[in-house]
Amino acid sequence: MALNYGTLIRAASKLPEQRTTTEINDFIVPWLKQSLKKKQGIFQKISDDVIYDICKTIMLERRPAWDVVIRQNDPGDTFYIILQGSVNIYRLDDDNPQPTLIDIDTITEFAQLDADPDKREELIVQAFGNYIVTLVGGFDFGERA
Repeated sequence: MALNYGTLIRAASKLPEQRTTTEINDFIVPWLKQSLKKKQGIFQKISDDVIYDICKTIMLERRPAWDVVIRQNDPGDTFYIILQGSVNIYRLDDDNPQPTLIDIDTITEFAQLDADPDKREELIVQAFGNYIVTLVGGFDFGERA
C-alpha cells in the first residue's frame, strides 16, 4: 500500500489513545519502517514489536521557527523525527557549559532579526553556544542533544 501523507499526518496528529488500530497498522507503522530502513546501525535492528510500540505512542508536534526544542544538559526523554523544516543544533563549550542568561522570546526576537543575521547569530551563540549542524526533514535527533 502506498503511503498517503495526508492520512499519515491526520493519524499522527491524534492523541495516541484516539488512534484506531487501522491508522497505526496501515499508515504509521509502514511510514516508520520505511524511515528506519534508511538509517544506519541500531535503527535497522529495531524489532517490529518495538516499532509497533513506538507507533502507538508517537505524537506529532508543530513548532514555530526559532522555538527551542531541547536545551543542552536537560534530560533526554524525547526522540524527534523531522518531517518538514529544519533544526539547528548548538553546543556550549566544555570550558563554559552554562549559557549566558538572556531574557528573550526566541520565536519573536530571532524572527525579527531576519534583517540583521549577524546580531541574531551573536545572540544565538550567547544563549546556545556554537553552531554544530542543521538537520532537515527526514532526519531525527534527540540522541545528539
